[in-house]
Amino acid sequence: MDHRRWLNVTRSRRDYLQRSGQISGRPLEAVIEVSARCNLRCIMCPITHDTRYSSKSGRPALLQRETFARLTPLFPTLLKATLSGLGEPTIHPHLDEFVGKLADAGVETSFTTNPHISPQDLKRAP
Repeated sequence: MDHRRWLNVTRSRRDYLQRSGQISGRPLEAVIEVSARCNLRCIMCPITHDTRYSSKSGRPALLQRETFARLTPLFPTLLKATLSGLGEPTIHPHLDEFVGKLADAGVETSFTTNPHISPQDLKRAP
């Protein structure tokens, strides 16, 4: 762990232990929902039933590259980033770019997938 990250962990821990009510450190972890859509329609999933996830809701289905770029100031002190939420992250066309940028910044990166591959996806594979 580099000095900047260690300093951030130390500040956050100190403030937490002192119960200061305000943390002077920056976020240690981030959960970034890169997709609010899914390639499946599971009956128990909110994406299937919640109208906020409907394509007619007017909300963007995928995290915009510009929005992701606005998060980059956090990268130097993050320990971990999870690129998951309710949606399926592997349908995002820039997922590899997002993972690469986080990895280049030294951030442990993960995501959860369903891992369903459609026949159309197989035809597009190299």
